[in-house]
Amino acid sequence: MYVILDTCSINLDFHLSGRETKRLLAEAPVNNLVVCVSEIVVKEMARHFRKELSKTRKDFDTVSAKLAHYLESEPDRVLGADTVNNAIEDYERSFRERLEQHGVQIIPLSGAALDAREVLNRYVGGRRPFRESGVGLTDTLMWMSVLEMCRQGPRSVALVTNNTKDFADESGEWLHPHLLEELRLVGIPTGETLDEVPARDTDNPGDAELYKSIKEFNAARLGAESGPSETPSVAPGSASEPSAPE
Repeated sequence: MYVILDTCSINLDFHLSGRETKRLLAEAPVNNLVVCVSEIVVKEMARHFRKELSKTRKDFDTVSAKLAHYLESEPDRVLGADTVNNAIEDYERSFRERLEQHGVQIIPLSGAALDAREVLNRYVGGRRPFRESGVGLTDTLMWMSVLEMCRQGPRSVALVTNNTKDFADESGEWLHPHLLEELRLVGIPTGETLDEVPARDTDNPGDAELYKSIKEFNAARLGAESGPSETPSVAPGSASEPSAPE
């Protein structure tokens, strides 16, 4: 099974150190799971890192200036501009290395995703993840890359995202019919209609699943943690970005 992590599933977990993320990465190989992120996700994570670090540095400078005023001393410059800029420039490289170390597959942009005409056709046709408003470019590029990967090596798919507005049907529990149709076309059995989509079945190698968080996926697919840890519970969906590390 391909486990596709959308940006919102790991957003703010910049070093893949969240509890649920670490569990998934550790147990994926023994459960025949191929954890994947698209090139789009790598770029979005770098963008979010820059945004969050810049904001944190600004907040730090504000607090440091206040402390200096109260204590009649010079502001602390631990987070200098060079330190922040160097960290931002280095993040994408180090993130790619960390993904490789954990055996996470980076899905390159597909030929179709690089074809502006194909992207434009999806936009004009209102095919998900595009919305009628036109929002959804990066999600569309990510999904087109997933389809290309599935076309080259069909296997069951689990998309981990809390962005149900763009990827899910009206129930918020299943992939949108547009996406199910496209998965069928690249060889992933999903049922001819929404009513025929199979229930989640860990023994079914040919289904397409939607999970709102890594925690929810772990609970459904990996089961209870061994040892003294409590059984993972299903986390409700939340806004697409940002979300706290799991």
